[in-house]
Amino acid sequence: MTDPNGSVESTSDYWRIWYYLLESAGLDVQLVNARDFKNVPGRPKTDKLDAVWLAKLTEKGLLRPSFVPPAPIRVLRDYTRMRVDLTRDRTRNWQRLEKLLEDALIKVTSVASKLQTLSTRDMVEALIAGRRDPRELAGLARGRLRGKHAALVEALTGRFDEHHSELARILLDQIDRLDTQIAQLTARISELISDIARYLFDRPLAGDPRLPGPV
Repeated sequence: MTDPNGSVESTSDYWRIWYYLLESAGLDVQLVNARDFKNVPGRPKTDKLDAVWLAKLTEKGLLRPSFVPPAPIRVLRDYTRMRVDLTRDRTRNWQRLEKLLEDALIKVTSVASKLQTLSTRDMVEALIAGRRDPRELAGLARGRLRGKHAALVEALTGRFDEHHSELARILLDQIDRLDTQIAQLTARISELISDIARYLFDRPLAGDPRLPGPV
């Protein structure tokens, strides 16, 4: 392992841009924790002096580097974090939709296990389209839910009106868009994982710890 060309202090997220710039310039740069080089009694505390001190410690090899994932892993993590965020957004929209239905006295989730089923989606779509007859709505049930017709009729008897319809449409459209985006991210994540795994499988003994660059 070669000695690093430079060190970057891990201060919040501000280190990232400098680390990535130095890395992209071909330098062997290391990330170090501030507590590993600042806790020196009697030494003045200024940014300039800290930089000089950091350079001296780097030159003498006295710093312990923090782990920074290779670029392809960082790319993969960006995709997985985005998918987590969008999945949480989708869950919140389903919760908002359930609350909206409850405001309209539609208690379909007291009979169906959740809103994310084909049966309940058909019922909500029918409500949005202006169909209000609870017996007709209960008739849209599929599978085992069809055996709960009487309970569904009671749960679908409410006061769903036009403003509920408009808001429910907005929420469902957002959910559908998030479904598409999450599926897109999932496919991309699978591709990235396959690329990384293929590289590691093809070069298990190459002695080169580097992964292929971001794609």
